[in-house]
Amino acid sequence: MGSVQDIMQTFAHRDIRVQFPDHDGWNLKPVTLHENSGLTVRVSRYFHGQNEQAFVAVSLEQKPSASQIAALKMIPQEGLTFKGYFLLVPQNTDVSDVPEDIRVLFMSSFGFVDGWLTWITKKKNAMRYPVREPVPA
Repeated sequence: MGSVQDIMQTFAHRDIRVQFPDHDGWNLKPVTLHENSGLTVRVSRYFHGQNEQAFVAVSLEQKPSASQIAALKMIPQEGLTFKGYFLLVPQNTDVSDVPEDIRVLFMSSFGFVDGWLTWITKKKNAMRYPVREPVPA
């Protein structure tokens, strides 16, 4: 039987794959950060003669921590065509302190309801959130 962390990472990987799909050539590789215990991945691909990359961190907090945001921005860009930094968070997360140069992606299956992280796609917890436009990769 898996842990809650394993399940959340599975859903996070699914949401990352929506933005950076396999069929477009994107590869995911985990990145280990000492300041961040959450999931962080490097997404990369070879596209039109250029190597492209981006970094995606996952925060399951109602308000992402400043240390997690700082750790994400400290990842070196390795000289490839850099697509940006992304932060994947549950629906209804307070992202007011996230800098504008970090693009925020919202999870499709989880959100905060009355201060609790909730599986919103489960029928008994179904919530309606405004549809957000996907970020072009």
